[in-house]
Amino acid sequence: MLTSSLQGNSPLVDLKVMLPTRDLVTVKVARNSSCLEVFRLVANAAGIKGEANEFFALFEIVEHNFGKAPCQVCPSGGLV
Repeated sequence: MLTSSLQGNSPLVDLKVMLPTRDLVTVKVARNSSCLEVFRLVANAAGIKGEANEFFALFEIVEHNFGKAPCQVCPSGGLV
């Protein structure tokens, strides 16, 4: 999930990463960070060190309906 925040002039986003253990790690990164920078931040936050880095990768999962509440019709006919 990406949420915008401003710190000085650098737009930052909160990036949540699910680990193989299903634990979540959250890192704040600049919106224009490279994949390698993001990987290093996530690996550090997850405690993945040294040669173990070679056995991990980041994959993006796109959830098209994430954050969108479905429209529901009330008995009165209005939308919620």
